[in-house]
Amino acid sequence: MILVPDSRCIPKQQSHRPLRGAKWLCLWSMMLCGGGVSADEVVAPPSPEVGQYQFLLLLNKEYILALNQRRQHHAPGSAAARFDVGLMRSAVLFNQKLDAEHALYHDKNIHVAELCGSLVGVKSWDSKRLAQHILAQLAASPSHEVIQMDDEKVFVGMSSSKERFVVRLSNTPDLHSRREHR
Repeated sequence: MILVPDSRCIPKQQSHRPLRGAKWLCLWSMMLCGGGVSADEVVAPPSPEVGQYQFLLLLNKEYILALNQRRQHHAPGSAAARFDVGLMRSAVLFNQKLDAEHALYHDKNIHVAELCGSLVGVKSWDSKRLAQHILAQLAASPSHEVIQMDDEKVFVGMSSSKERFVVRLSNTPDLHSRREHR
């Protein structure tokens, strides 16, 4: 699978490699339908075909795991956050726009919670460490922490580049990302 500029996730055609298992096809289908999956279900496929998309899936998984731990620590019994591929897609597109403009601001055309920040000076690009860095950076800002800790916002998708990150949270699966970014 690869992430293409128009935000569609499509299979990369390689004649020398067979499709790797019905389990992955089922997982990708569930994610693309927008129903959300738990962070434990988002794992990297066992092939190099995904590149940046694989990194983003791992980053989303690690962020959601860390966010759920933080939420449970502060409010035991709170609803678990879940990955939403539509939110990730829209976060990727907005992150690309921010990078192209060398800017950092919020998208006023969305109807979900959005958290943005800088990654300048990050010491590790390991997905787990980067997710923890982003979580801690947002926790250091009271207004961002309130949004991040809102356990009604159970659907999460995020993106990162070398300079910025975008986290989007919602209480419903993202159904608008395709229309908003055409």
